Amino acid sequence: LEFRRVLFRSSCELFCRSGNNPSSATSNEYSFVFKKCHARYNTLEMLTIHLDRIHILSSVGIHAHEKVEKQPLYVSVVLTLNDENCSQTDAISDTCDYSDVSQIILDIVDKQHYNLIETLACLIRNTLLEQKRIQQVVVTIEKPRAVPSAENTKVIAS
Repeated sequence: LEFRRVLFRSSCELFCRSGNNPSSATSNEYSFVFKKCHARYNTLEMLTIHLDRIHILSSVGIHAHEKVEKQPLYVSVVLTLNDENCSQTDAISDTCDYSDVSQIILDIVDKQHYNLIETLACLIRNTLLEQKRIQQVVVTIEKPRAVPSAENTKVIAS
């Protein structure tokens, strides 16, 4: 993806450096190529998907009572995907299935006891990054009972 962006950017810059002005040369074939290239570069955007506050009961924490009693966690993820095909095909195969992402998160959380939500957040992030279409991941884990005097405790892994 980054290679494509660099290639498009380089083509556009080369066109401009050769003395061509894409905004003034409307009928020129090179202008058409430039505009097409420029439009393609600018539309090679990323698609962002948010799954907010998936509620999970989890065995997480360093204290003895946390190892015995499950406690609530809220897991949120922001997934960045290449929007090369999904906006054109309207097919689930060209994006990621939210249910699959949620199930991956649930499976990781249920797998074992974690001492730190930091470890859990990084594991979720790394696992989601292995998925075919996902380019970037930000994982937020909220642990409301972590600090009694705080309304919430939050860890963000990106």
